[in-house]
Amino acid sequence: MHGLIRWLRESERVQSLQRSLKARAKLQVQGGFSSSWAAILAAILYDRQHPTLILVPSAERLPNFVADLETLIAQPDRIYPFPPHPALLSGDTDLAVTRDRIAAVDALHRKRNAIVVATPTAICQPTVSLSVYEQSALLVKVGATIERDDLVAHLVSGGYERVPQVEAPGQFAVRGDIVDFFSPAHDQPIRIELFGDEVESIRPFDIETQRSTGQWRECVILPAREFILRDTGHGAQDKTERGAGRGTRDGDFEGRIREMLEREVERLQKDGKPEQARLLRQQVEHDLERLLDGRYFDGCDWYFPFVYDPLPTPVDHLPADTLVVWLEPNDLDADAVALEERWQKIVAELIESGDLLRPPKPPFVEWDTGQGTRDTEAWDEGRGTRDETEEDMEKGEGEAFAEPIKSRLQKFRSLVFTSEIREQMSTRREGEAFAEPIKSQPIQSPVPNPQSLTCHRIEAFLSDVRRFLARVDEWRQRHCAIVIATRYPERVSDWLRDVPLADMPPVVRLNADDLPIADRINIFPTPLRAGFFLPDERLVVVTDSELFNAPYKPRRKRWKGTAAVKSPSDLREGDYVVHIHHGIGIYRGVVRQEVLGKESDYLVIEYAEGERLYVPVHQIDRVRKYIAVDGGEPPLSSLSNNKRWLRLRQKAKENAEQVAKELLELYARRQVADGFAFSPDTPWQREMEDAFPFVETEDQIRAIEEVKADMESPKPMNRLVCGDVGFGKTEIAIRAAFKAVMDGKQVAMLVPTTVLALQHYQTFTQRLAPYPVKITMLSRLQSPKEQKEVVNGLRAGAIDIVIGTHRLLSDDVRFKDLGLLIIDEEQRFGVRQKERLKRLQVGVDVLILTATPIPRTLHMALGGLLDMSLVNTPPEGRRPVRTYLSLYDPDLVRFAIRRELERGGQVFYVFNRVQGIEHVAEKVKQLVPEAKVAIAHGQMPEEELERVMLEFAEGKWDVLVCTTIIENGLDVPNANTLIVEHCERFGLAQLYQLRGRVGRSERQAYAYFFHDHPKRLSETARKRLEAIREFTDLGSGFRLALRDLEIRGAGNLLGVEQHGFINEVGFDLYMDMLSEAVHKLQGEPLPQKVELPEADLPVKAFIPETYVEDLEQRLYLYRKMAGVQSEEDIAQIEAELRDRYGEPPQPVRNILSILRIRVRAHQAKVIAITHDRRTVTVRCAMNLNLSDAGLRRLYARLRKTQSPSVLHCVRYERDRFLIDWTELSPTQLLRLLEDLLLALPAFLPQELEAPLGAS
Repeated sequence: MHGLIRWLRESERVQSLQRSLKARAKLQVQGGFSSSWAAILAAILYDRQHPTLILVPSAERLPNFVADLETLIAQPDRIYPFPPHPALLSGDTDLAVTRDRIAAVDALHRKRNAIVVATPTAICQPTVSLSVYEQSALLVKVGATIERDDLVAHLVSGGYERVPQVEAPGQFAVRGDIVDFFSPAHDQPIRIELFGDEVESIRPFDIETQRSTGQWRECVILPAREFILRDTGHGAQDKTERGAGRGTRDGDFEGRIREMLEREVERLQKDGKPEQARLLRQQVEHDLERLLDGRYFDGCDWYFPFVYDPLPTPVDHLPADTLVVWLEPNDLDADAVALEERWQKIVAELIESGDLLRPPKPPFVEWDTGQGTRDTEAWDEGRGTRDETEEDMEKGEGEAFAEPIKSRLQKFRSLVFTSEIREQMSTRREGEAFAEPIKSQPIQSPVPNPQSLTCHRIEAFLSDVRRFLARVDEWRQRHCAIVIATRYPERVSDWLRDVPLADMPPVVRLNADDLPIADRINIFPTPLRAGFFLPDERLVVVTDSELFNAPYKPRRKRWKGTAAVKSPSDLREGDYVVHIHHGIGIYRGVVRQEVLGKESDYLVIEYAEGERLYVPVHQIDRVRKYIAVDGGEPPLSSLSNNKRWLRLRQKAKENAEQVAKELLELYARRQVADGFAFSPDTPWQREMEDAFPFVETEDQIRAIEEVKADMESPKPMNRLVCGDVGFGKTEIAIRAAFKAVMDGKQVAMLVPTTVLALQHYQTFTQRLAPYPVKITMLSRLQSPKEQKEVVNGLRAGAIDIVIGTHRLLSDDVRFKDLGLLIIDEEQRFGVRQKERLKRLQVGVDVLILTATPIPRTLHMALGGLLDMSLVNTPPEGRRPVRTYLSLYDPDLVRFAIRRELERGGQVFYVFNRVQGIEHVAEKVKQLVPEAKVAIAHGQMPEEELERVMLEFAEGKWDVLVCTTIIENGLDVPNANTLIVEHCERFGLAQLYQLRGRVGRSERQAYAYFFHDHPKRLSETARKRLEAIREFTDLGSGFRLALRDLEIRGAGNLLGVEQHGFINEVGFDLYMDMLSEAVHKLQGEPLPQKVELPEADLPVKAFIPETYVEDLEQRLYLYRKMAGVQSEEDIAQIEAELRDRYGEPPQPVRNILSILRIRVRAHQAKVIAITHDRRTVTVRCAMNLNLSDAGLRRLYARLRKTQSPSVLHCVRYERDRFLIDWTELSPTQLLRLLEDLLLALPAFLPQELEAPLGAS
């Protein structure tokens, strides 16, 4: 809305403000600043010559203010949000927040006119120190000189983590002369290619494909973290710089940590908490080991106060000429106080309980003198009180309490926006813009001659167009320019036309650069957060918020791309594999061997009786990972007696053709059947989606778009949406359901439990309340009369959306016009249960929601039978659940329960057997007598179970001893400790779902999994426990499901009778056979892969470890090479190799040459290329009958690229060419074969000529 800015700059009052700001250091403006007017005025007064820091009162308001500024200022790349970490113990887990904060710090140094928008909380939280920034920030340009090892050392010292492949910010990878890294300065990872010590190219690349996307002239390397441990020796160390707040490192942080540890252990032992003392020592010793080793981990920034003195803040980076804009000073103070309160309520209790080590001072800088924790009991007894001795001050201890942030900021030029001026609490010091306020008695401004701009908020019209037009008439009488700033200009235009009035002012749609026109309704296609009315300037701005009650949802800038999903078929040494010709064996790794001059890599597969098969890597596509139905171990095949394997494979193929008619025929019919093509989004659909009160994440938006695209397609949708609990899957389902209802279709949502059905029913009802949508529940908990009414309503079409349990699968349930089936928590249903509902109508769209899909569904999704969308972004503020695995320990159980109760929380205690659960509950009461304990299990009457669950959710019980009935139930944000007995008896998905019941708030959550003695654990149970401990990150449900697919097998895909056949050949190979059956049912020709002839040549052809270090990546490349069908495929592989790994060495170039030889050999009807100790034989399909004249023409063509000495080594014999390779170098041999096979098709007999692809 640059035109609106230009229009307001012509105002006399605004020009007066601009002159005043240039003339004096401090300026205060009174007016209403709760709307977008504050952002507009800041944009108007922005002088583009000096950096600006804008302080807004809350983290919720910050993204809205930033979005308004980006809309208003012509160069949005000047605007940098500096958000607060959502949790004090952030551990840099929110990569987007860390990236934004470091990028903002960098902008203050490298851009003279940057605008940084922050909150007091964000400013008080420590950030990268000035000395670390100066050492770490590096501008790299093409043509510059830098040694590769120096670049790597710079990345390491800047906090980057070395990985085989860059997949997230803060990582780097090295491959030869190529260095990949992901800097906070950029939205994409960067690839620097060196030629010696010269930067040859700088290229951004895509995370998912790892391919370059462009060419840059320069890039910036910034610190990857705010908390940096490594010291390059250039940091400032004198006390002058310490006092200036540069945030220098304390070299003896190890000693300070150990001293505080001993003090806290002693305190806990005196308090009668020996177990807490032991666990604290164990955790801190482990953390300290990693810190001293320079390794970073979640929560490492908790040690900021031990390492830096004083704490580094963003104020350290502000240039002297910065303009500080204060938006509502009283609210700013309140935000800072809230930070202190969070410290008191959430973090201090963890210190007192011994869960965290007490730091020497709070992990943030004080906002203002007199506010904070320094005088509280938490810092008494010599643990950070203000009464420091002079001796301590000399030691630097007193410097821990640096000058408050507010006092430092008041030394800069100031512009204060405030609604009212309040009485000062204390005498204003000279030069201050304002002092601490009291919340009453507005008096004269502390800034001389404050300016005043009258501003009023706009009322909410709630889609009432007549009411809006009545107000328009009033504004017209005052000769106001009326501006509508909207995201939906077309919708607003249609809305205004719905009520035609004779005297309605003309409606004009303008571009962002146009000036508003008086006596018109000016529609700008640029949304703002909230409207306002400036009576003196005769300007009215109305937004979607006032017109339609649509929430303003600015999009956060997040780094682009996600790591590619790994296949469950990725091989690890020791895995069972299936060779299509030789059967089941054990993968023993990759070896390199040389035979008759040929050096290559081979996959080693061990078979029965120790027999070994060496599979050339170019045949890696013949090897599959073995996955059984039940995860069991198969018998090994025999290499010496291969007939049994061939017989089993044939029987499995015949069986697959028969059983495909039961399930795969259904999927095939769904693909060829004409489903219902839903209409594009209606205005009601957009309005409903706009009312969603939260900001959608990028992957949530992508999943919504994919679901809608499937629904609008004439083919039935069959999509899996995989995302953790609370990541937005339900909102995706609501939008899909509403879209179906808008086209007159019915929607059925199948859920596993009554409690979950009730929760979904309440959510759907609340979201769709403004619309004429009939929503109901169906479960066995209802009376027979209520159930009958629902069943009749479904049959008659009177019900639009039904949410039900297994009751939906009863024979009496019939739909008039079912259009969408939603299955939530699909892992809780059997295959036949879901397929029965799908058979009601073949053309029904199906949407599956889950955090951990069952292996069968996951494999079908990865195999292409199901479409899949991943939602992996967690809500802001969520933290991973700390997971502990241990033998049962009653002392640890007592400690875990009491710690949770001490902070006012609740505990889930899971014992998954109804028999004995009363005894377990009694045991808990004896361990913790003060706890109120309740019991819940599936054999209780439904009414009693629901009552207990609701009472627990309301906080009436402290501990709920229960079975897995809680796996899918009501959300209880106050329950943040989970204890599971005999966890080895649970499935991996069950354990993950149970852990998901805690950690649904900003509080740190804990999960304790107690298992049997390790010697009594099965191999499968051991793998499950290792996986649940490994995958603790938020959003790791999908990766855990992949591991479950390996551990547990693929499940009962088609029925019990097929169990044996699938186990005999493995799930992958059986799926291939079923895929063939699908193609037959659809009447489509089977896809034919070109079988290229073998080329056994005496050259070195492999991928050296020095070129591609990671074995997994080498196997990926080998598998890609094995799938080559044309020279275009080879060119793409070569381009990828050069892009990702640099110039290929000779053995890799030889592989590419052999691939070209094999493709050309297929075109030339060559059936094999072999070699012995002296001769390479090129064998053709039949006698070529080349005449002397034909041979002369062939040799004449070859002489254009080959020397006579090379051609002298070639001779022709009827159906073959013989080449004496001992007279040639490997390069000469490969070039000769490429040219010979390229020329040969022109000399083939007519009966052999056929298009490429015929065998």
